[in-house]
Amino acid sequence: MDIGPLFSLLNVAHVEQVHLFYLAHMRTPHFEAGTESLEVGLFTEAQIPWSELAFPTVKQTLQWYFEDLHAGGFHHVRTRSRDILPSERIE
Repeated sequence: MDIGPLFSLLNVAHVEQVHLFYLAHMRTPHFEAGTESLEVGLFTEAQIPWSELAFPTVKQTLQWYFEDLHAGGFHHVRTRSRDILPSERIE
């Protein structure tokens, strides 16, 4: 897997999580479920089982992905980040 740029960042405040999704390219057609997935698969847009997706953030990201795909390209934004230590103040 070649990881590309950040595609979406969604704040799930009620569970104190931030979900980050990246564009990526599969080097080989091999994939399998991991520790947080019971089942995985590759689907066309028409085949996606929307009602079976486990997380709203996945559904939202896929909707944005297909919007960009149909528009002819993917949006790219510059993302800035750094570690903030507990003793630092942000001004």
